[in-house]
Amino acid sequence: FITSKSSSPIQRRAVVQCVAAEGSFKSHPVQLTFRVKKPLAYGYSLVLVGSAPETGSWKQENAPKLAWTEGHIWTTSLTVNSGTKMEYTYVARHK
Repeated sequence: FITSKSSSPIQRRAVVQCVAAEGSFKSHPVQLTFRVKKPLAYGYSLVLVGSAPETGSWKQENAPKLAWTEGHIWTTSLTVNSGTKMEYTYVARHK
């Protein structure tokens, strides 16, 4: 399961920890899907910036971009190893 603490969208800063199934001590890949609803002006995009290498190690230029979907829902999926702890935030960038 995933535990997270967060506040409002876009200004969200959360801590995520992926935990292996009870009784399992081996690390295994876990797919996480991030979704946030945020209308943005034309020419802007969202990136998921965080502490883990999969989220750019706090470098926006290395962060994964979220894809826009109908209803102003932005989404991306990442694969991390169970046991991974990371902090993240969404950042709006002008293209």
